[in-house]
Amino acid sequence: MKWLSLVVWLLVALQLSSCATKSLWVNTSADRYKRVRADLVSEEDVKKKDLPYFKSNDGSSYYVKKTTGDRVWDYTLRVFGTPVAVVMDAAYVVLFIGTLGLISGIAPYSGGVSEGECKNNTRCNEQKADDKTASQASSSAKE
Repeated sequence: MKWLSLVVWLLVALQLSSCATKSLWVNTSADRYKRVRADLVSEEDVKKKDLPYFKSNDGSSYYVKKTTGDRVWDYTLRVFGTPVAVVMDAAYVVLFIGTLGLISGIAPYSGGVSEGECKNNTRCNEQKADDKTASQASSSAKE
């Protein structure tokens, strides 16, 4: 049952892991139109730019095709932003899996072994001996 819940949480982590990269690529698409609020710019101003545009259904904004400069900027953001976004996505997964490992006790440095698991385990017996020696040393140091 423990492994089943671990698999479920890993699947959840993988589904959430590519948010930054996907968002970057969607928002910097050269094919997308720029949204311009209609209360800030008149339709005549949009027509003066001589770019293809269309008006939203409710009339609150215009969608104007991006200029060459806008598209170059989008590609520049993709080139320099993608490595950062990938690192952010990977860091999220590593942090999630590490936290999950610590909580479930499967990480090698978690240090958690229950008393029932410790009967015939040599590592556990060595740990008990080390703990006993350390406690004796600290008690003799106090005296």
